[in-house]
Amino acid sequence: MNDYDIQEALKRIEDELIASMMRNMQRHRAEETKEGIEWGMWQAEQLRALEEYRKRNAKKYNGQFEEINSSIPAIISESRKRGYLDQEAHILETIGQASGGSGDIDGAFFKINDRKMNALIDATVSDMGNAETAMLRRANDQYRKTIFNAQVYANSGVGTYEKAVDMATKDFLAAGIQCIQYKNGSMHRIEEYAGMAIRTASKRAYLTGEGEKRKEWGCHLVIMNKRGNPCPKCLPFVGKILIDDVWSGGSSEDGSYPLMSSAMVAGLYHPNCKDSHTTYFPGISTPPDDKFSKEEIKKVEDDYKDDQKQQYAKRQKEKFRRLANYSLDRENKEKYEIKLGEWKQEFQKKAEGFNIKDSLEVFKEKIKNNIDNSRHKANMSFFVDTVEFVEDKELKVPFAYLPNEDIIKYNSKAPNIELYDMDYVFSHEITHRMDFLQYNSWKDERFLQEIEKCRQKVYDKRDEVQEWFQENGKYEYRFAISDIISALSEGEIIVPVGHKKSYWKSNPKVQAMEIFANLSSIDVLELDEKEKILDGIFKAYKELVE
Repeated sequence: MNDYDIQEALKRIEDELIASMMRNMQRHRAEETKEGIEWGMWQAEQLRALEEYRKRNAKKYNGQFEEINSSIPAIISESRKRGYLDQEAHILETIGQASGGSGDIDGAFFKINDRKMNALIDATVSDMGNAETAMLRRANDQYRKTIFNAQVYANSGVGTYEKAVDMATKDFLAAGIQCIQYKNGSMHRIEEYAGMAIRTASKRAYLTGEGEKRKEWGCHLVIMNKRGNPCPKCLPFVGKILIDDVWSGGSSEDGSYPLMSSAMVAGLYHPNCKDSHTTYFPGISTPPDDKFSKEEIKKVEDDYKDDQKQQYAKRQKEKFRRLANYSLDRENKEKYEIKLGEWKQEFQKKAEGFNIKDSLEVFKEKIKNNIDNSRHKANMSFFVDTVEFVEDKELKVPFAYLPNEDIIKYNSKAPNIELYDMDYVFSHEITHRMDFLQYNSWKDERFLQEIEKCRQKVYDKRDEVQEWFQENGKYEYRFAISDIISALSEGEIIVPVGHKKSYWKSNPKVQAMEIFANLSSIDVLELDEKEKILDGIFKAYKELVE
């Protein structure tokens, strides 16, 4: 088993736990009478099923967990061995076999490393066992919570038994079995944790093996490799020479270079780190290059953002896969299957060959087929049919409405354009056009007053609002509400998608314009981003457009 196999095995177990719970919900359906659903009898039956679920899972999966965990020591030990052999080959290739080792080989050094490696293996296996226990416990807790919440949602008037259960399980299915909490407070599924834990342990084992070989040769200097997408925490050390006092037995006597241990305290080689170093031979190795041009720094930033958005697209794909597979109500399943298809396409999209015009035609059809009794949607259908979209590869942003020319420009080569939600983009930019030609939101006194009231509410609950946009927060990478909060806080609240502080202060009317366009997107696309804190500006927006 490798780290990927372990992740897949744990993901399969998570899916089995969720599927088993939802099968029980479907099999032991609450009886519906003229008086309503018999929740009391159903809850008693489900609690008995929960007890069986708990016992069966403990018996079924403990053996599987033992098999998974038994493979971890070999993975870590093999990484140490590979690091040792790879470093030997590197040294021999660089300075030749004739030189021979010149290090002060101390048996105590290797005994210490053995103890460190054994401690690393024991800690990784133990932590994995704790995470697996937490997954089973979390599944039981969610089952119990669903049993009681289903009645609460039913009493609120959601309709059928299936819809009530889907409401009770929606957040759970969207997030998966999040059972591990990191130091920063974010919650994670065991598949994510296992990948991080084993990759991190294997990396440290590999570096230990490398360090042991360097120790044999008396080489204590290393240089951090310069690669295309370094981690932000590691970027300050890229291209620099360090004294390896962590794995090679170096010390400050080896020169005036920074110590590896100090760099690690500052963030180098954090969990899940992808950076690496190689042995530095003074007079032989290429001199260090720790300078980055403006173009290189921008590329590093763009690559990092691209990687983060790709990871987000992957999480969204998994989220809607669970919702589509395990929801009970047919309408809900169909809705989630559509979203799953969209996120699959989003995940697989490539910037090359990305076709804006095709996406625009799809958007036009959606608006035409979903006008209902909304005057605003009808207006949008007209405005999208009568606007010209023009490609401009010199455009500094992916999309922009130019009121002086009354056209919408786009740059198909803009960074990460393939990750944008095109329906959001079109509704947003078309609303800007409608605003300039018809609504003039920045002049509407009621709308402006509600913006100021809402701004104060956001500042009063700043910490709570900020949590919405943390990793795995409920609005992580949501476009519309991110930009609204960015506008209301003038860039003070950090959001994943939003304009810069300088933009909010560039022109008095831009805040109203962007808030208006984002409210329009939420309204027209029926996005699930209507927070109570925004009620005032949403009502003022509705009065303006209808």
